Amino acid sequence: MFDETESAQTKLKEFFQDKEVRPIRLFLNSVGWGGPSLALGLDDPTEHDEVFDINGFQFVANKELLAEVQPVTVDFKNVGFEIASSLKPMASGCGGCGSSGSCG
Repeated sequence: MFDETESAQTKLKEFFQDKEVRPIRLFLNSVGWGGPSLALGLDDPTEHDEVFDINGFQFVANKELLAEVQPVTVDFKNVGFEIASSLKPMASGCGGCGSSGSCG
């Protein structure tokens, strides 16, 4: 299952107002101190993707990733898009951050 809230739909309409509407990819972002998280980007679907047409927008996600994280809901809060899913938080492996100034 893949869904978007009204606030996300409104922000997407604003974003694409003067641009060509492109497919929006859900992907696993492994960059950052908090560990892996879900993110959005513009990308065309591939044969390995599930495609969802929701309120005039096309969302794409890798089938294997989607099986691990669904249900997915894309929302927009004051600071940006938030993605609710069943993705389990993972340990970042950075226990020394803040005390030594480096991760390793």
